[in-house]
Amino acid sequence: MSEDYVLRISRNTVFADHAREARLAQGALKLGVRTAACVAFGQDYSIWKRLPGVRSNRNTSPETLWESLLSDLEKLHANPLEVAPENLPEEWISHEVWIERTQNTANWSGSERKKLETILIAKHPITRHSFIHGDAWQDNVLEFEGCYAGLIDWTGAGWSSLEFECSRLEQPALDLALIRWKADIDVELMLKMRLELLLRVGTLRRVNWAVVREIMTKLS
Repeated sequence: MSEDYVLRISRNTVFADHAREARLAQGALKLGVRTAACVAFGQDYSIWKRLPGVRSNRNTSPETLWESLLSDLEKLHANPLEVAPENLPEEWISHEVWIERTQNTANWSGSERKKLETILIAKHPITRHSFIHGDAWQDNVLEFEGCYAGLIDWTGAGWSSLEFECSRLEQPALDLALIRWKADIDVELMLKMRLELLLRVGTLRRVNWAVVREIMTKLS
């Protein structure tokens, strides 16, 4: 839109809630989270102050950037921006539909299909719920002159689990989170959530299948 502002337009107005995103960003700013401020919004658009910098890079961004990101996420975990809804799910379960949708590109063997079916249809307890950003991957983490500039896009923020938060992190951030939040993370559940995410991404042919198979091995 300009050097100072960014215009966001919804592709699907049924699921868009620009007022909520603006409110969450404002609440995050009050917590000290580095993020953009919304200056105006309507039913299908919002206008945001532009943060300096460009999207981070999982291969080249410094470790200090990912550490700063985790610090901002911790502020959200410790200070929820919304009241927790009633009847949060006590179990996680995926669906084997992702196996069929990725068969042609991943070329699953018979044994791999059975393994995936076991992983995806098995219920897994969620022991702790958290308010999370929910989409802190490299496109939503900005870098300026080699430093962390901020976290954007509050579409997926809400109540879920720390495992879900971790499953969406880029690998450098995830490696740090597994150390930093070790006592609070169910690693098996996190790996299942990450596996499901990669299968979803795989339907768009944007995934390294060797990484997917590595996770499957860890879940053996």
